Amino acid sequence: MRGMRMKKLCSLLLALVLLAGCALGESAPEFRRMGDAALLPYLENSLYEQLVSDLDSSDYFVENVQAVYISQEYLDELAFNSQENVYFGYTLSELNAQFQGEKYIFTLGENNETVVVPWTDYDDAYDRVIRNVAIGTGVILVCVTVSVVSAGVGAPAVSMIFAMAAKEGAVGGLLGAASSGVPAFVATAVRTGDMQQAAREAALAGSEGFKWGAIGGSISGGVTEAVGLKGATLNGLSMNEAAQIQRESGYPLDVIKGFRTMEQYEVCQKAGLVPKMVDGKMALIRQIDLDFVDEMGNTNLTRMQQGLAALDPATGEAYQLHHIGQKMDSTLAILTRAEHMQNGNNEVWHLLGEATQIDRRVFDKQRANFWKNMAALLQGGF
Repeated sequence: MRGMRMKKLCSLLLALVLLAGCALGESAPEFRRMGDAALLPYLENSLYEQLVSDLDSSDYFVENVQAVYISQEYLDELAFNSQENVYFGYTLSELNAQFQGEKYIFTLGENNETVVVPWTDYDDAYDRVIRNVAIGTGVILVCVTVSVVSAGVGAPAVSMIFAMAAKEGAVGGLLGAASSGVPAFVATAVRTGDMQQAAREAALAGSEGFKWGAIGGSISGGVTEAVGLKGATLNGLSMNEAAQIQRESGYPLDVIKGFRTMEQYEVCQKAGLVPKMVDGKMALIRQIDLDFVDEMGNTNLTRMQQGLAALDPATGEAYQLHHIGQKMDSTLAILTRAEHMQNGNNEVWHLLGEATQIDRRVFDKQRANFWKNMAALLQGGF
């Protein structure tokens, strides 16, 4: 629904510290350090995909999954003194000021059961939780925001900030715990508003190698006013439409946020486009016949290796790249000429009469690099 007003935003700060690794699936990449540049995108994508799967409903829209790494040096030299810029741009006092109504501390009891108790003196609560998490390797903060887009379903919105840390070599265990516990916690919390039940179903139990705690409560203003928690800025879709796309396709947030209309999404779905990372950026790609030969005797694989567009075997015409959001940093989609420019699709994809924001000289270089990277990607399997 357009212009939906958020009545309440629940925010939790979950503190997780992992002291020993637990196994991930064999297909998961191996990370040895918290500061690994590839870790945050992998964590964001894993949490997003699992949460969309757990919710499995167009009544909800996962509108933000954002991860940041805060080094131990930053925590030592700045955060614990000034408490600035830790929580996605908020100072500690600003974040505390957002909380209204009853507040809670989440921790583990003697038998590792979850205990939720009210608390009142919260001036240093975030600081204490982060101190408990920090174990010499820095901290990863993950912000997850889920909006309810159907009346009468749970709370209007739930936003949670999770803090995680792992010793060197135990990052795989952190990812394993996060990818299962965090989506389960958020999914139950947004459906029921019952944090006790959420904690139980998330199975975030304590052990010799793992402990967790949390603080939380209701915050004022709604997601649109919370700078770091605001989530997706849609490009024309209603929240209901975005939720529908998310459930049907599982497309990443950056892709969904680029769509201006449902017609654009439907073109991509009909074409069978799937999201893949190409040269470090998400793109909507398709199956390409690598062995199809052009009139010069070059296969599609050879063409792409040379920076040229692959050809559509059905027509012999080159595939076209389109910036979904009509900006240079927008997601690229591989379209046929018909999907891009014919049968009314020119009007679907382009705002006629408006000046383009695409720098053609820059795009020429971007396009060549894209096809070269596509060749390398497809050689490894679609």
